[in-house]
Amino acid sequence: MKNTLLLIVVVVFVHFPAALPAEEKDEGTFNLLVPIAFYTSDTGFAGGGLFQRLYPSGLNFSLAGFYTQKNQVNVFYNVNYFSPASPWWIQYDGSGRYYPESFYGIGEAADLDDEEGFTSLGLDQTLRAYRRTIDGLYMGPSFRYRVNEFVDPDAGGLIDADMVTGSDGYQIIYPGVGLGTGREPVPLTPSLGIFYEAVGSYAMTIQGDKAGDFHLESDFRLFYDLSGSSLRLTGHQLAFQQVTLISGGDLPFFELPSVGGGNLLRGYAADRFRDATAMALQADYRFPVYGKFKGALFGAAGNVAPDIASIGEGGLKTAWGIGLRYQTGPTPDTSFRLDIGWTGEGYGVYFLFGEAY
Repeated sequence: MKNTLLLIVVVVFVHFPAALPAEEKDEGTFNLLVPIAFYTSDTGFAGGGLFQRLYPSGLNFSLAGFYTQKNQVNVFYNVNYFSPASPWWIQYDGSGRYYPESFYGIGEAADLDDEEGFTSLGLDQTLRAYRRTIDGLYMGPSFRYRVNEFVDPDAGGLIDADMVTGSDGYQIIYPGVGLGTGREPVPLTPSLGIFYEAVGSYAMTIQGDKAGDFHLESDFRLFYDLSGSSLRLTGHQLAFQQVTLISGGDLPFFELPSVGGGNLLRGYAADRFRDATAMALQADYRFPVYGKFKGALFGAAGNVAPDIASIGEGGLKTAWGIGLRYQTGPTPDTSFRLDIGWTGEGYGVYFLFGEAY
């Protein structure tokens, strides 16, 4: 992974709630329009924009896109509905990408020197419709559709030689069932208390190398406000996340669980390690600095393996780092963050919009 220190990043952000009718503002509708410039070790410098509209009813919409120094293009869109007053929690997420990136091999022993380049060209669509059952637990169907083609692989590499499953491209559907505790009215917002979501599905290939495998995603998060502790640290927060990803080993390499990047094991290259199973635990200590500026200290440990029983047999990958946030909106996730993470392989720099988790 080639790392370059972030020297200067200029960010322009514009709020325009004043453009809304007065009654809409009073009800709590919030708009965020953000032309952004960012940097990560995996993308280089990049530019793009984010539009987010948050309704007091619990219906929220966001659209984002960017273009990077490494000629990567990514577009994201999301519609999320969650309100404590409604029994429904509905999520729709989509993305499209043209993305030159790196592949290091399969397994926790994949060597950094075996890096090979390729470009992924794909679409990802996910719809989940959960209904509240008992004690705030939501359950319902989940459906995901993934399309990926791989172009311009490095000559002589595993992808170019078709030595890894799915290197010729594929289409896969993931019908399944999910459950969770529900999100706060603002989607993906770190808050107090516990958040949990798990989705179990069965992957069925409809084009490409045939594979049918169980796939499980489990995401547990705990946020604890230290202002209520005996220390009375107002604005200080501890955040924890435990992620477990399990899939069949016959899935295309691009569908296998992975660790590394700007959100999970910060400091490692994006998708640095891939295998049929991945587990990771990370913790953040978030604290006020001055005004809208906040700091963070974080650490993480995890690994990948061919099955869950083998996790940790080769040791754990660890990462730690420091961060700075500038909150632009009403919630912590409407923040720009600068994280620098260190690992046994070097360091990674991430300047992005939104919290890591």
